[in-house]
Amino acid sequence: MRGVGLCVVLLVGVRAACAGDDVCLVRDGRALCTIVLPDGASGTVQFAGAELARYIKQISGAEVLVIQEGKTPAGVRIDVGPTQAGRAAVSEGRVAAEFRRKYDAWLDSLTRPREGEWWSSEFPKGRYFDDNPAFQELVAMGPPALPYMMEEIPNNRLLGHGVCLITGFSFDWVRSGDGPSTWQWHWDEFPEMGRKKDPPSNLDEVWQRWWQDRENLTKRWFEERYAAWKTLKAEGKEKEAAAKLKRIEELGIDALPLLVERVEKGDSELGGVIAELSNRPWAPAEMRLPKGATSAQCATWWAENKAKWTLPPAAKTENGNSAPE
Repeated sequence: MRGVGLCVVLLVGVRAACAGDDVCLVRDGRALCTIVLPDGASGTVQFAGAELARYIKQISGAEVLVIQEGKTPAGVRIDVGPTQAGRAAVSEGRVAAEFRRKYDAWLDSLTRPREGEWWSSEFPKGRYFDDNPAFQELVAMGPPALPYMMEEIPNNRLLGHGVCLITGFSFDWVRSGDGPSTWQWHWDEFPEMGRKKDPPSNLDEVWQRWWQDRENLTKRWFEERYAAWKTLKAEGKEKEAAAKLKRIEELGIDALPLLVERVEKGDSELGGVIAELSNRPWAPAEMRLPKGATSAQCATWWAENKAKWTLPPAAKTENGNSAPE
């Protein structure tokens, strides 16, 4: 079978694809893949990797390289044994399945009328969010659910409220003008998006802008708001300073490393912001900081819990939406 491309559909262990769901391992007798074993692989795992390479050679004539995790694989990656990447893929698949189950349960709850319920012309926040057990379960997934929420937001803007609850982040739209006839609205975070006569309706676009570039945006917004807060404090404008401190808090848990850094340098007042952000609805009691937490408590808490409070990366899928790597 030399000279014929070997293409198979692999369900587990492959980390890249060449077209659709088909994964090309060999083309024209040349290997397009690498077999990856975990560090310290057992004899059984090493044998399995060698046997896979041998079978591929028998079928195609191609020599497939077998390496240990930690080295850079060439082409399609095939994990054999409990590699870290393989474990992450399995965990990721479980999170995706859990999100889909809970998301569908929430959507289903919105289509079933409740006993004695009267529909109102006003937005039924309780029915959708506050008093909806299915929505609360969705939020209880915490940061791991965010990539899947962001992928669904273009189709369902209501998920933005879940993102707010998980992250503590919120946007601010600003109204200017002397009266209803001259009012104009714009996003405080994205003034370049322009001003509109009516309150902004492009919330899904705003969410995607934040998600895809939030690391840079959070740093920039934090530095701007922090500098303004310090200036207001120095000028004795306590009311305005408190409002600016609230805007720092509204950057959400993505700003935690920046806040901890400032607290460790002496801005102990920011410890209250850290404590408030730690009180997310998805966080168990033992993972929250008490109000009035000291600088030392904040630093210790962050060192022990950093991984659980770090948001997943925003990666691109083929359709341009975000999804886990």
